Amino acid sequence: MRKLYLVTYKLIVIASLLLAWSGNMAMGQNLVPNESFEVFALCPSGTSQLGNAIGWVQPTQGTSDFLHFCAATTDAGVPNSFFGYQFPRTGDGMGGFAAYVPIPPPFADYREYIQIQLTSPLVAGTEYRLEFNLNIASLGNLATSNVGAHFSVGPVSNTAAFFLALTPQVSNDPFTYITDTLNWYCVDGTFVASGGEDHITIGNFVDDANILLIPNPNADPTAIAYCYFYIDDICLYPAVSPPCHAVLAQDGINLSVEDRGKTGVQLAWRSNDNTAISHFRVERSDRPSDFMEIKRVEAHSASDYSWIDMFPLQDNWYRVVQVNGDGREIPSQWVQLDVDRESPELFRAWIRDDQLNVVLAEMETNGHMIHLMDMQGRKVLELKNPERELRQPLEGLADGIYILEVIAPNGQRDSRKLVYNK
Repeated sequence: MRKLYLVTYKLIVIASLLLAWSGNMAMGQNLVPNESFEVFALCPSGTSQLGNAIGWVQPTQGTSDFLHFCAATTDAGVPNSFFGYQFPRTGDGMGGFAAYVPIPPPFADYREYIQIQLTSPLVAGTEYRLEFNLNIASLGNLATSNVGAHFSVGPVSNTAAFFLALTPQVSNDPFTYITDTLNWYCVDGTFVASGGEDHITIGNFVDDANILLIPNPNADPTAIAYCYFYIDDICLYPAVSPPCHAVLAQDGINLSVEDRGKTGVQLAWRSNDNTAISHFRVERSDRPSDFMEIKRVEAHSASDYSWIDMFPLQDNWYRVVQVNGDGREIPSQWVQLDVDRESPELFRAWIRDDQLNVVLAEMETNGHMIHLMDMQGRKVLELKNPERELRQPLEGLADGIYILEVIAPNGQRDSRKLVYNK
């Protein structure tokens, strides 16, 4: 799969790092520093560079990863990486680790882990809650439920890339396989500290003989045999304290929004009980009334939800409406966000797996036209009145650079270059 090598690291403690981490205290104390992989010493130039994210280390020779928007042109980029297509749950960075790779003996039981020192040791007899968010990579065709977190006094390590024979204090439900390649899934649980634990290690602590595996029904058609997870927003706090992340309020949904620049506006929310939910409506307006649905998000087994509005307005009021199976609707409070953009875009586009993907800014696409031209100006594709979210196969198209142009009904044009390489 990838060349295995040990990345050395040095823990860097600087005042700016403390300031960056202190922003996580707004909702509740978090004992995991750099929990969203936002603070780094160097932008990753490829995979296997977890140590570039300050504080995080690879405790074995398993080559866990640091992925970030700054590395967009490399295998460690966001949203496109060696492992598939995914945005971080929040911010610009995330971690990643292989939970299972089918390597025959004597190299079986290959695992990757991520580890960091806590901001302070745990207190004996105190109950703590841990939450961490996972998304399974689309380019691996296997899924597992065996993921957990182990707390130790001092770091744990071995000099090989095999699994760590440790008992995690917090584990995912063994009967809940993580298969969603689109939405983030929250693993959470509580435990009582023995006292003095000052490191957390996350990964798969089950060997090949006992691991629970199924084919991932949501994997990409080109996926190969392995199981890999993205990880983001890791939160550890005393169980009696407020949570680090937004949770479902008693009378509605606690919605958070974040302007992520050219990526768009990310909305994140949580549901405490998915059994009664049919779906969510993401709604937007340019005033705190007259909301219009811009996205439907189906309910799933995880508690955390997120979606990115790639074409926000200048003045945005967002809300999310939970729709239960019995028809009952529970709206969140609206959240206002002003967005400053130099000029509005007509569309976003990318090519992946021999398929042209286009998302138009306008909800109403009647009258739009899409042209794909080669560098000699020859038209190779023309589409009239396309769907807002278009996926067009490119079978038979030669490798090269192409110009994609979108023409709106009012005559406005927008174009950009796309590289096609089978």
